[in-house]
Amino acid sequence: MALAAARRIRAWLGRRGAELRLSLRMTVAGLLAFALAELLGLAQGYWAVLTAVIVVQASIGGSLKAGIDRLVGTLGGAAYGALVGLLVPHAEPVVRGAALALSVAPLALLATLKASFRVAPITAVIVLLGGAAQQDGPLASAIGRVTEIGLGCIVGLGVSLLVLPARPRTRHQDGPPHAGPPCRSHDGPFARRFANHAPVRGRSAQRPDRRRLAEARCGRQGSRT
Repeated sequence: MALAAARRIRAWLGRRGAELRLSLRMTVAGLLAFALAELLGLAQGYWAVLTAVIVVQASIGGSLKAGIDRLVGTLGGAAYGALVGLLVPHAEPVVRGAALALSVAPLALLATLKASFRVAPITAVIVLLGGAAQQDGPLASAIGRVTEIGLGCIVGLGVSLLVLPARPRTRHQDGPPHAGPPCRSHDGPFARRFANHAPVRGRSAQRPDRRRLAEARCGRQGSRT
């Protein structure tokens, strides 16, 4: 019984190799980002850990796109949030709410137009409100968020490239396993049925009958076999 259970577990692990490798890469990326954030003494190093885990995807191309989108959105949101925080005084709650609306509204519209800026409104909110809560100011908060998220992007991309990288599937692997030639001697009825239902529009009605062409082609192939 134990041997049968071990075989089932082994078979399940063999079928889930891609998922297991992805979970391992995400774990390694999170731990490495945490260690680097602690080593560098980042104030909110959890942003680096979150970014590293998010960037790691099932494929290298997906990880590269996620990292670039995350970095572009962070830079845009941090720059705009810091600019609003510097230009609009937000000591009072009412004025802070107005500054928040001024920060979020344009970036939210930009995020709907370009997917790479989806994190820009979130970053602007963190820069504007987080800096005020920690008494760091919007500029210092923006620099901190860019540093932490940039570190997470670098770690996530590095782990995706170096730790059990996902191999791209070839077109042969993605295609059907037993794809044969379009017409054989035993495929004659299917070819004739397909030719009978072929749509005829415009100038194609002036061309020779497709059904007779398909039958003649399949007949020639059948006579050779």
